[in-house]
Amino acid sequence: MSRQVLYVSGASSLSKLFERALNPLGYDELTCLPEFWRALKLVKKEKFGLVILHGPLPGLKIDDELVEKLREHCHAPVFLLGWEEDDAAGDYEGFEIVAPPVTAAALAHAVARFRKPREENELLAKLLASQGFQTFSETAIVHLLHGASAQQLQEKEVLFEEGDPSDAMFFVLAGSISLCLGDKEVETVESGSIFGEMGLLESLPREARAVAAETTVLLKVQRETLQAADQEFRAIFFEMVSRVLMRRLRSSNVLLRDR
Repeated sequence: MSRQVLYVSGASSLSKLFERALNPLGYDELTCLPEFWRALKLVKKEKFGLVILHGPLPGLKIDDELVEKLREHCHAPVFLLGWEEDDAAGDYEGFEIVAPPVTAAALAHAVARFRKPREENELLAKLLASQGFQTFSETAIVHLLHGASAQQLQEKEVLFEEGDPSDAMFFVLAGSISLCLGDKEVETVESGSIFGEMGLLESLPREARAVAAETTVLLKVQRETLQAADQEFRAIFFEMVSRVLMRRLRSSNVLLRDR
């Protein structure tokens, strides 16, 4: 895959923002041109891994003739920013519409979704709407989408056992997880919350068994995602972990007081 992006827009004010957002997805060079036909000449000379057409682009109509001319020299996915979802331009193979309002996160999410299996796309889409991610910036969400994977469990399905190796933590996007010691449930992790974070940070064996209390959708974050994160992502992540640990400490204090 070429790491170059061709960005066609009548205004270049968002090009740097889009370039930063796409960087965690493996694209590190963005060329910005103001109109499509100039861009088409460049496509004949250079290989691009991604083409972005940011509307409105006066005089540009996505039709059979245009697609044929573009595909003659370029087979990269084409993302149409600012097009309406029901526009027929999205019916061409390899053409994806990002409907308004256009943001860096929306573009990065669409690109990440395009590159993942379809069933995983629908699960990852829940991420942006989840209450647990309201503190994440657009850049942090882009990094998380790039490094995480979705996982679905059926009711009573075991995610991991006590003593299993640990190299990941989990966000609960939907459903709930029971954390158990032996036959005793010690905590229920609801939608929007996290678990498994201590195993990720300390590389210690799992201290409890995790079982789906119902049909549950998780976002799995590997240790490598945290290690590769920038300072902003780490700050948001550790703030979230700190809130979780404080909540668990308060719950433990209540249990001890009530004994």
